[in-house]
Amino acid sequence: MEEIYDFREQIELALLPRTLARMDSKSIKKLEDALDAHLKASREIYLYGRLLKDMEFHLTLAGLSGNRVQHQTLRLLFDLLYLKYGGNILFSTSMDKADTTHKELFSHIRDNQLAGAKAVLSRHINSVKNHVLSGLEHLMKEKDKAGF
Repeated sequence: MEEIYDFREQIELALLPRTLARMDSKSIKKLEDALDAHLKASREIYLYGRLLKDMEFHLTLAGLSGNRVQHQTLRLLFDLLYLKYGGNILFSTSMDKADTTHKELFSHIRDNQLAGAKAVLSRHINSVKNHVLSGLEHLMKEKDKAGF
């Protein structure tokens, strides 16, 4: 799990310079639409919908780089996270925190602030990774207690 998040971070951070270099008003609108969809979904009670919109926001950002191989690799990493480990452990983080982080990331990208975007994105991915690893550790302890 840790390796998946580390690889995800490498891909997403590596794509940011190219993404910012290619940004135009159409790209900004596309990312803003993905952000709005995420914000709307984060208010819903269904975890799956929130997961999809969160993933779509990150994939939209990656797709704006024009790098299809890394974009597809990132999509596969999300599939690994969702299919292998499921959403209940992975994404029980505060959606308010994710909302704030995504808004902050969008602002840095819109304003062409690469250093700020990288810092926010790295902090975001690492926060989720740490939360997930903690959740898995807790699950394993519960499993041991239950005698599975």
